[in-house]
Amino acid sequence: MTITIKRIQRRPNINIPFFFETNLVNQEYTHYVTKNYKETGKIISLNKLMSEDKLSVTTEVVWKSNEAFSEYVSDPICIEKFLKISADYEQANGIITETFGDSGFVRPTFKQIHASDYFKNINIPDDWNTLEDFVDWFCEQRMPMMIPWNADVIRSDDTVAICLFRKGHYQVEFYIEYPQMYIRKHSHPRMEVITMTMGGGGLWPPPDGTTTNTSHVWGGITPKLINENYHAGDPQGGDGNGFVILAFQRWENPEEMTSAAIQWKGELQGPIQAALIKKHFPDAYIKEGYADITRKMSDIIGN
Repeated sequence: MTITIKRIQRRPNINIPFFFETNLVNQEYTHYVTKNYKETGKIISLNKLMSEDKLSVTTEVVWKSNEAFSEYVSDPICIEKFLKISADYEQANGIITETFGDSGFVRPTFKQIHASDYFKNINIPDDWNTLEDFVDWFCEQRMPMMIPWNADVIRSDDTVAICLFRKGHYQVEFYIEYPQMYIRKHSHPRMEVITMTMGGGGLWPPPDGTTTNTSHVWGGITPKLINENYHAGDPQGGDGNGFVILAFQRWENPEEMTSAAIQWKGELQGPIQAALIKKHFPDAYIKEGYADITRKMSDIIGN
């Protein structure tokens, strides 16, 4: 069954070219789409119509099927050579885009809030002197949720997490701890961590007279954990319906930056976390409910 995807782009003025009018369009991408999508019949038709005032353009693409469209938007070459580049260009030039479709794959929106406008008054330093300085800055800016476009959802046995903000050596992860779970004793090699309790789970009720309905422990900040300092969860947390924390981090090596749930030395939360660590550190020491990314299994076996 064919599907039609309609894309409406609006620019601030006619002096700003639409992406397709620039020389940024990659010819390799054009040839690739022609060969793999048009000549194969996955794209049945493509029509583009400029408005009379030339401030908007409407593009309609008829796809052979929802599967064909899904293949295109997840195609690494299409992402790298066009989708990401064009999205970055539109954001930088104030071009508003709305996408509509007769398939559930595209969720129509009545409004687009652009990050460049929403966060325009936030001053992001080039660097911070300490992790404490980074925590102070993030909180003073009212915790900007600048989720990186390529942030992975990290799923472990006890929690799910995603990066809220990342720059240089620093990042903030948002952790949702599952109900009836307890964080086992562990440390985070080659990184520093400060956590902030956000509450949830019905364990810590609001203080008297609150107007926010937040927990009385909301905003509680822990002392900094340095390199291999061990810590574990609050035993009370294992009795509730889950809770949320923010994990502020400074990594020794930004290229190694993933998640605190992966940068691990200590008791494992379970087999999902073991597989997660092994994916990023294939030779890490993992045995009998314990992991240590600073040790190599091959060295131990060799001895």
